[in-house]
Amino acid sequence: MAFTTADEAVIAESLPVDALVTIFEQAERDIRTGFAQIAGALDAIDASFVLGGHSTNLRTGSRRHDIGFNFGSPDDAIRELRRDCWTTLVERTQIRRIMSIKAWETFSRELSDGEPPPITVETVNGMLAGLHADIPDMLKAAVDEVFNFLRPARSEYKTNTEFSLGERVVLNYYVERGFGRTWHVNYTRQQNLLALENVFRMLDGKVQSTAAGHYSDLESAIRACPEGGPCAGETEYFEFKGHKKQTLHLRFRRMDLVKKLNAMAGGKRLVPAGEE
Repeated sequence: MAFTTADEAVIAESLPVDALVTIFEQAERDIRTGFAQIAGALDAIDASFVLGGHSTNLRTGSRRHDIGFNFGSPDDAIRELRRDCWTTLVERTQIRRIMSIKAWETFSRELSDGEPPPITVETVNGMLAGLHADIPDMLKAAVDEVFNFLRPARSEYKTNTEFSLGERVVLNYYVERGFGRTWHVNYTRQQNLLALENVFRMLDGKVQSTAAGHYSDLESAIRACPEGGPCAGETEYFEFKGHKKQTLHLRFRRMDLVKKLNAMAGGKRLVPAGEE
């Protein structure tokens, strides 16, 4: 019986980290072998079809045969695959859902700019263990991060307050509509909404979400807005409206949790003397 796309997705979600690593290690070996075979075949063609000093040049794409790979060296292709797979591993193990905004930005920058480490059972388990150990500090940092981005300085919106959170807030450049007029969250703000949701769950005394993927409940609800229509809805902690000018309007459904956030992150203690 052939698997459907849905079947494959369920199988992928159920695979443990060690199984994923084993698959990647075999795939890397296969890619290196395949590149070497193609490079050998191109050598044979170039040795036989040279005319007037010109070869086929399939490796470099310097003529019309631009196929985008240097088959003589698979390292560039493997490097990009490692970057993608490291990101997926962090998301699949749910760690991204509880990372602070800064922790995610640091991880993404180091993965993008540096040399991604090999994907082995040892390196993956070591990386995940280190991130797990940092979870309490990341959640603590997220409280301050969330408190700060919910109080944009010199905001033009009356609902926004600089020193403590009220019932509503307006956030600029958080939502967008694509060419198909579908709603989505600006990718640079995804971690903000994850951190926001995690902080509210923590203040509510609940365990962190174990939902599949790295979308917050709030982002999932935004993505579910009807194509071409208005973007509005609610989640456990928030009511929201998205606007074409890329603003996200939030109303907090649990003011008791907002009060806790104000007290924990600074709140009215930040107000200059005489301005209470």
